[in-house]
Amino acid sequence: MTAEDVILLSANAFEQEEGITVFPNPASDVVKLSAGTLVEAGTVELMNVLGQSLAKTSISASEQVQFNLAGLKGGIYLVRYTTASNTSVKHLIVK
Repeated sequence: MTAEDVILLSANAFEQEEGITVFPNPASDVVKLSAGTLVEAGTVELMNVLGQSLAKTSISASEQVQFNLAGLKGGIYLVRYTTASNTSVKHLIVK
């Protein structure tokens, strides 16, 4: 293997291909969730820090969805992405 055989990916590039990107973060009125091209179909859920569900929707590869944050107090929230084989959680800061 030579240096030409190795492709370097930043953490952001990897996340865009295989994960869910949450933006903007911090957010104030709307947060968008974008699925990478290799994402398995599943659900994304907005939760408070107590784990209570505030909003939930389905998402599939290369799709973008959004959650309206109107009425939420400023603070830390969780975005949970769940598929048949995996669950991941990201933090979201609401201003």
